[in-house]
Amino acid sequence: MRLLGRLDGDAFNAAVSAFLQARASGLDADGGGDAGMTPDEKEELRRLRRENARLKEDNEILRKTAAYFARETTR
Repeated sequence: MRLLGRLDGDAFNAAVSAFLQARASGLDADGGGDAGMTPDEKEELRRLRRENARLKEDNEILRKTAAYFARETTR
């Protein structure tokens, strides 16, 4: 958002227009998406997204565990 705040009116409108067109064509906000993908590619994308979510959960558990033990060792 900070970048968009520095754009003049025409550049801002062009950026918003490009974003909306990308969204309308089936792209995610990060530029990804499954528009025009084969069924195998779509399945792999679903698998990778599930794996990514699981790894994020694992990292969160590890972060909390490390913080807990760091507090325990300083007592």
